[in-house]
Amino acid sequence: QAALLNVLGARGDKSAVDAAKGLGESEDNAVAVAALRALGKLGDEAVAPFLVAKANSGKGDVKTAAQEAVAVLCGDKVDGVLVDLAKKDGDAELRAQALRSLADRRAIESRGAVLQLASDKDETVASEAVKSLRVLARSDDVPALIALLNGTKDGAQQDNISRTIVAVCERNPNVDARADLPIAALDTVSDP
Repeated sequence: QAALLNVLGARGDKSAVDAAKGLGESEDNAVAVAALRALGKLGDEAVAPFLVAKANSGKGDVKTAAQEAVAVLCGDKVDGVLVDLAKKDGDAELRAQALRSLADRRAIESRGAVLQLASDKDETVASEAVKSLRVLARSDDVPALIALLNGTKDGAQQDNISRTIVAVCERNPNVDARADLPIAALDTVSDP
């Protein structure tokens, strides 16, 4: 079964999506991994929730294969589905996995939604949103991150946000100007 799934995935045979999804639940790890990899090559936004759930609940190679499959899914609507999963009330770990998947996909267009989720009432979701912004945020997001930092009382989350600000600033190719945005943003923040 695993070999057949590998061949179908390599051929791009979209008719195998339903079969691969069913085999993704296999107790045989080799079959499940091959099925998940095939879904990454063959699937679209319709399989994104299944793959995120497998990435969240899977162990070892199955988890890794599901994470990699989400990262390579094709389709214009995949990132939107992942944002919807991240926003959906319910399992915080599943929502956090959707956020990790957005970062893995380098889904820059989702950064506004992810920035909103950085203020989510669920600490797991908020923390993962901030971590995802290390990849997704751009320099023009620094003022919003500074405001988020200023409004956060939790020490661990403050550290998390600080690390994200540093990561975003370090991507500025002008080394001498890396501190300019945070300094400018801090100048606009009033003392509590």
